[in-house]
Amino acid sequence: MLFRQLRRVMMFAALVLACAILWFNKVGLPDFLKRSLVETLRARGVELEFTHLRLSLHRGLVADNVHIGGAEKTGGPALSLQQAQLQLDYRALLHRQLQIDGLVLSQGKFVWPLSPTNALVLDHIQADLRFQMNDTWSLDNFQADFAGTKLTLSGDVAHASALRNWEVFHGATTNAAAQQASLQKITDILRQIRLAGTSQLSLDVNGDARDPRSFLIWLMASIPAVETRWGVARGILLTAELKAPAGTPANTDSSWVWWTNIQPYQLEWAVRVSELKSKDLDARSVSCSGFWRAPELAVTDLSAKLGNGQLNASARLNVATRELTFTNSSCFDPRVIIALLTKKTQIWLAQFSWTQPPLLQARGSLILPAWTNRQPDWQSTMQPTIQLTGGFIVTNGAFRGVTADLARGHFFYSNFVWQLPDLVVTRPEGTLALADTENDDTKSYHWHIHGVLNPEAIRPVLTANHTERGLELFTFTKPLFLDADVWGRSHDHDSIGATGRMALTNFTIRGETVSRVESAFSYTNRFLEFFRPHLQTRGQTMSADGIAADFNSWRIYFTNGFSTADPRLVARAIGPKTGKTMEPYRFGQPCNVRVNGYAPLHGVDNADLRFDVDGAPLEWLRLKTPGISGEIHWLGQTLILTNLAAKFYGGNATGFAYFDFHPKEGNDFNFVANVENANVHWLAADLSSPTNRLEGALSGQFTMTSANSENWRTWNGYGQANLHDGLIWDVPILAILSPVLNTIAPGLGNSRATDATARFIMTNGVAFSDNLEIRSTMMRLEYTGTVDLKGNVNTHATAQLLRDTWVVGPLVSTALWPVSKLFEYKISGTLEKPESKPVYVLPKLLLIPLHPIRNLQEILSSDTDTNLPPTK
Repeated sequence: MLFRQLRRVMMFAALVLACAILWFNKVGLPDFLKRSLVETLRARGVELEFTHLRLSLHRGLVADNVHIGGAEKTGGPALSLQQAQLQLDYRALLHRQLQIDGLVLSQGKFVWPLSPTNALVLDHIQADLRFQMNDTWSLDNFQADFAGTKLTLSGDVAHASALRNWEVFHGATTNAAAQQASLQKITDILRQIRLAGTSQLSLDVNGDARDPRSFLIWLMASIPAVETRWGVARGILLTAELKAPAGTPANTDSSWVWWTNIQPYQLEWAVRVSELKSKDLDARSVSCSGFWRAPELAVTDLSAKLGNGQLNASARLNVATRELTFTNSSCFDPRVIIALLTKKTQIWLAQFSWTQPPLLQARGSLILPAWTNRQPDWQSTMQPTIQLTGGFIVTNGAFRGVTADLARGHFFYSNFVWQLPDLVVTRPEGTLALADTENDDTKSYHWHIHGVLNPEAIRPVLTANHTERGLELFTFTKPLFLDADVWGRSHDHDSIGATGRMALTNFTIRGETVSRVESAFSYTNRFLEFFRPHLQTRGQTMSADGIAADFNSWRIYFTNGFSTADPRLVARAIGPKTGKTMEPYRFGQPCNVRVNGYAPLHGVDNADLRFDVDGAPLEWLRLKTPGISGEIHWLGQTLILTNLAAKFYGGNATGFAYFDFHPKEGNDFNFVANVENANVHWLAADLSSPTNRLEGALSGQFTMTSANSENWRTWNGYGQANLHDGLIWDVPILAILSPVLNTIAPGLGNSRATDATARFIMTNGVAFSDNLEIRSTMMRLEYTGTVDLKGNVNTHATAQLLRDTWVVGPLVSTALWPVSKLFEYKISGTLEKPESKPVYVLPKLLLIPLHPIRNLQEILSSDTDTNLPPTK
């Protein structure tokens, strides 16, 4: 009976319990129990709001539609959950104590408003939160979705109830405006980021809520791909650890500005990206690590594959001193990152090219502007502090088109000054060693150059017009040896200066070949000077105390120049017009010439040059001399020949000449020539007939007062000539009376002349003489008339028999004066083919036996009948 009653009581109790459980599950817990649970959670630091708290048979106490935080009330971050399971401490419950050991969160959503229209959202939150001893919270198995990323979180927070005192959970801070601005920037950035694939983000957080700086945060992220407006990154793996060691004092130095916010913390990270692309960069396998330990921020082991090369670098920043130090070891083509460089650097880098990436190693330091200076003048505040040192190797490269097989050296930078102490450039023609110092502040530079270099190779570098124009005059086949110092200021070609020594072989200047030249030199203010230059060409030499080229006045100066070379070679090297001026003067072999003065580098106007010639074989027109001495003075567009003395066909000749090149057509000139005892046979051989039978010694003087080379009608002058002991009947115009004279006495017309004299004047190219006399023992031959420069003759000839017979000649000649009229002839035609006509009839009768038909025609013809052609 008792058992039956007990069973009924138990069944009733079970029914009541089942009804209570069903009631608590469907309707919810009583209000007093809810209040007790809420107070218990509040004591734990959890402000839990819910719409329904019920009892679940298999899950225990479950709160529905849970809200934690102040997103709706204060605008701060808040967490909303579909369900939150309250894990009771049943052992304490047996002692009638209501304690909660933890919460199991499901279907949660975390919202942190970052701006009025945007918020940071964690969705599908699942987590186990356990309450440990000493107000410690332990978070396990936290999972959430964040912007397409799977987020996992774990950790322990001591004195967790203090979290509710953090300003961030109240939606307001002491610097709300600054925080809002920062959050807005974060929002803008997040909106431009799109993740591809399934990303993983794991966080482990441990710390004491009473001190936010005590937290240790460990982060690991794995992102298959991320796309932004800046570019695309793939295969991202990131690990980081953030902590604030105990006892780290807070920084109160106001000069740190923003850095004071992170000063107590320590951060270490490592990141690896398999591919990084943007419009300005294409990198593969980028990785780096680093740390922040106040006051030092460091990036270590930065490594990247850029193009076909590799970049390795590191950097450290001391926030207290603002000193940034860095190292670099790279072997990649800088053009793959050229878009990331400044415009000035791009322009400078564009001057270089290479087929293989250059190798560069560098380290340096600089002091950044004060953190309180929000608009610093980077050049004035930072550049003076830059310290840089390193080295480089470039193979198969070029600078402004100047190629090199190898370039290597070291560099230093400090106090605005660049130094390259040991730059070595190797080219096919040899090695060039250079040392450079450049000042970024004054824009000045100083180079020392030693070695060999092909001048043709540096043509592209010489951008100054005056240098280019000067170099165009040369053609080079062999390298230039150079030992020189060069200085100046960037972009100021007039400031260029140089001094040193050079040697060059096998080159041409204006087409004239030079075997070798060597000299010391100096160049300043566009004035190039050579000291004691020595030149060899075709077995001939030239030297001088000094030669200078002035690119301001475009003159070349010679001081005590001495040459055994053909003067025409020098003239052609000076310029084509100068060469043309000297072309008529042909020197048979090298001669001794001294040169002083200056000549133009362009044109012929700007000249004052003197040539002192000593004993040079010379040919001018058809005249030749085995040796001539004198002075040639080239003054502007004039050429003056003075103090001329020459060996002249067995005799001597002296004189001077003046040439004026101003006329548009031809050249004006005048001259004076004196001849003494010249061999007529030799002279005629060059002028007219190499086989002539002329004999005698010629002396005379001729003055050309004015003439132009293009118009013989402009020639005017005067002169006189004397021939001694001559045999001159090979000259057609002189032998024209020989047949007549020979009829009187055989051999009379071919007798040797003891003397022949003449004085003449020339007007408009026509020479006139009224006293040309040829004297022999048996007769005197007199000519009066004209001959022009075309050879046309119009003269009157008379033969006086026995006129120069010793003692009685004048008396006999007077007595025979009527007979002399028989030998008076009019001569016309040309010098080569003269025509004679007796003035009187009797000579014609005497000549009938010689030319019967022609002489009868002449006798029967009247003086006015000029239509009958002469017979021969």
